[in-house]
Amino acid sequence: MTDGTLPSPYNVLTVSRAATCAAYVRMVACERRGSYLRRTLISDLATVLICGLFDITYEGDYMEHKSDDEPETEAEKLERERAVDEVKSWSWRKDETWIGDALVAIVAGKARYEDLPYCGEVGEREGG
Repeated sequence: MTDGTLPSPYNVLTVSRAATCAAYVRMVACERRGSYLRRTLISDLATVLICGLFDITYEGDYMEHKSDDEPETEAEKLERERAVDEVKSWSWRKDETWIGDALVAIVAGKARYEDLPYCGEVGEREGG
């Protein structure tokens, strides 16, 4: 330490984006539609996907938002295709491929986060 160098940082363990998104989707599926917790989890999931898969930088004093009916530019289409390809490359457990399918649909713009399923309690699914 006398030579002015800093000590090496400790190992920091991280979780993959795929595992993080899968955990969020599982938690969302356990919460009733419209619940505060479900909305919060969906917001957090969207943040992980948007910040991790899309370029959200902008130049200037403020960000201009496009209208929903304005078509995507070629660059935006390419960015979305790359994001979809990344999500498609993630591995899923045999009984959780539905998570990957749901995330691909959301990233591709073919489904909304609110469309994620609600699995409910076992008794609720069986009508009891």
